[in-house]
Amino acid sequence: MAQRLIQSKKKPGITPKAQDSIIQQAISLLYDKGFHAKDTQVAYIQRLIYDCTNVILIAQTGFGKSLILQAVLILCKGTISLIFLPLNEIAKEQVQKVNEVGGNALFLNADIKNREQVIETAKTGKYTHIFTSPELASTLSFHSLL
Repeated sequence: MAQRLIQSKKKPGITPKAQDSIIQQAISLLYDKGFHAKDTQVAYIQRLIYDCTNVILIAQTGFGKSLILQAVLILCKGTISLIFLPLNEIAKEQVQKVNEVGGNALFLNADIKNREQVIETAKTGKYTHIFTSPELASTLSFHSLL
């Protein structure tokens, strides 16, 4: 339902204010009723969905980065997000949350068995989100994923 809302409103000529409203509506469908995203979160989501620009977001704890990466990939079918997280526990939490809201997340770390096979599966586009550590991202096998 939230994907359809976004896709039906991606036509040229929609004002930024209307885009903000559409994003808020879609987020309220994904998360608890009455949840309201921060203006800065909506602005980043708008840049990703409507402006089709890449974003590198470095923000303090509590900013709400997770909402952005979870929502954008759920709302935009056929996209994949690559997220670098240095702590396994945070990555595990994020994978769980993404899967709860309808995504299909992969946690790719040094402990994973059959890493080459998992990377080959990831190349098929099976996952909406790929979480990995900076150390693993520097390996040649991971580079083949890109």
